[in-house]
Amino acid sequence: MAKDQSNGTSGTSGNSRRTNITMNSATARTGLNLDSSINQVGPGRLTYALNAAIENFDSSSVNYQNEPGNELCLVFTTGYKLIGEHFIPEKRKNIFFLSNPDTGGSEIGYMDNNDCVYRVLVNAPCLNFNTQHPIPKIVHRITNCTTEIYWTDGINSRRYLDIENIPYKLIAGTPSCDPVYGNELDCNQIKLQPNFSIPSLEVSKVENVGSLVAGTYQFAVQYADASGNELTSYYSVTNPTPIADEFVTTVNFDYPVGKSIVISVNDLDITGQFQYFNLAVIKTINNISSAELVGTYNIEESFKDITYTGADQTPIQLAMIDIFEKFPYYDIAQDVTAVQDVLVWDNLTSIDRINYQSIASQINLKWETYRIPASENYADELNATHLRGYMRDEVYAFEIVFLLRNGKQTDGFHIPGREVNQPIDNPQDIPSTNSDFIGEPDYYIGDVGYKSYWKVYNTATVSEFSSGYDPTDASYKGPYQYGEFAFWESTEEYPCQDDVWGDLAGQKIRHHKFPDVLVSPIIENGQIVYDNDQIVPTMQDDAVFPLGVRISNSELNSLISTSDLSDDLKDNIVGYKIIRADRGTNKSVIAKGMLRNVNTYTRDDQEYYYPNYPYNDLGVDPYVSASNNAWTDESEPWLLYLPSTETIFSW
Repeated sequence: MAKDQSNGTSGTSGNSRRTNITMNSATARTGLNLDSSINQVGPGRLTYALNAAIENFDSSSVNYQNEPGNELCLVFTTGYKLIGEHFIPEKRKNIFFLSNPDTGGSEIGYMDNNDCVYRVLVNAPCLNFNTQHPIPKIVHRITNCTTEIYWTDGINSRRYLDIENIPYKLIAGTPSCDPVYGNELDCNQIKLQPNFSIPSLEVSKVENVGSLVAGTYQFAVQYADASGNELTSYYSVTNPTPIADEFVTTVNFDYPVGKSIVISVNDLDITGQFQYFNLAVIKTINNISSAELVGTYNIEESFKDITYTGADQTPIQLAMIDIFEKFPYYDIAQDVTAVQDVLVWDNLTSIDRINYQSIASQINLKWETYRIPASENYADELNATHLRGYMRDEVYAFEIVFLLRNGKQTDGFHIPGREVNQPIDNPQDIPSTNSDFIGEPDYYIGDVGYKSYWKVYNTATVSEFSSGYDPTDASYKGPYQYGEFAFWESTEEYPCQDDVWGDLAGQKIRHHKFPDVLVSPIIENGQIVYDNDQIVPTMQDDAVFPLGVRISNSELNSLISTSDLSDDLKDNIVGYKIIRADRGTNKSVIAKGMLRNVNTYTRDDQEYYYPNYPYNDLGVDPYVSASNNAWTDESEPWLLYLPSTETIFSW
């Protein structure tokens, strides 16, 4: 009927012949008028519209027209079925998402200007399309340089594709230097949250040129865009690096020091996923911490050295939460739309929280000392940065955090201390009559209390010298000795959750207790000077042994490979870090520092103590430094005349 009439619609006109079906070439407005008589219907109103649509297929018209019929236009690749399509009106381009249910193949194609010619954009199995999971919603974004499409199918990661710059895998060179690309799609780069190489930082040098002020400095790194906008979390926060002038002693710790810090950035991602990275600094000056952006740098190679001079007087300030906040990771979404060029993802799903406790429970940590030769000390900033040790005879709780390919960090998983070794840890119970006995007894026999041997004495042991140690080399610097931690267990127990804790469930919680000085000395024994069988105090230069933790990478890799994790989960682990709990409210070493000889005086019926040595000792003292290190305005030696002895002292 109306299909071969103009617009296939009808309304009123000025013709003398009036029927309920008339032609009207005027532009029709929306809505049908079914209540009025023919002569009451105004121009542009419709009373009948057979096969009419309010707009045409390319969304460029708001007039009524015939509903378009089906006409064979193009043929897809043999065996492939359509699971999603999207039209980009600005480009007059139709995008098609195809899946082959027989071969598992996946393909994205397109048609230009309704020319009925199908063209393959990219074909890659890693797209993992499935006819059982169609793609109901696709959105696009056009910039000056790109045409991007975004989609989700509810089973694969959220993805996007720049149809004008297909990300193929790099087979030679780097993205910024002589890149050579193959013809295989890099499906990692089309993920909204892709897998990437986590960069690492190291303070490699402190130079005597720069504008730093006294304080401590830490650094962190994250991937960013050209404008410095963050694309990932910050990673690899370094140990504090102290910066000071050893010849200046002052109560003001905010004084200029002519030094700078060289930071080595390693393991940068060079797949082309990221082009830039941010380097941030955390400064602690006068016990006040602040964070600043050092700069945004182009990724040219997998490593880069950056010198931080502190000369920037107007740096970009950051909040501490910017450094320590971890980006959430949402792998899958069920729907996507765009609101004023802002992507909105619906029904987001995070990755599962995997239980890695079975691996952590089998990790065997050991203690290890590091030898700093007598020719060096902690005035060297690198020693103070990298060789900070743990306290001897102290208990620490350790956990392991796994780093995944997508940049996510797992929860921390408890690493238990070693199991009890009865001959070593408890050869006999110690009675309260023993002078070393402290604390409350576990039980009594008569009037005498007893407790386990390991609760009184440190049961750590030395295994052997570290590989590489040369006892004949007085200047040797490196790992020295390692061994087993002392046994220690809490009065509390692991939760009775076999699926989480395995064999540990219901047992006493075990932590790691470092050796004491009898097992692992702090300093290397120097030459002892005797006078009539009495030890003469002599100031000597001795090597020192800071205490750390030793872990075997090969053993950890073996634990991961033999675990019951799936192959994908095993491959997803790219690194780890060992963290320790804050023991601020639970210390076993309750006092530490330097012991001094003291004297007393009384004032207002109150007795006061003051250090008697070395301040009131005028004798020759081998432990007092020959150079003046007391605080003065000009930090120069002072001469003191003592008439009673007619002796002049200088310090």
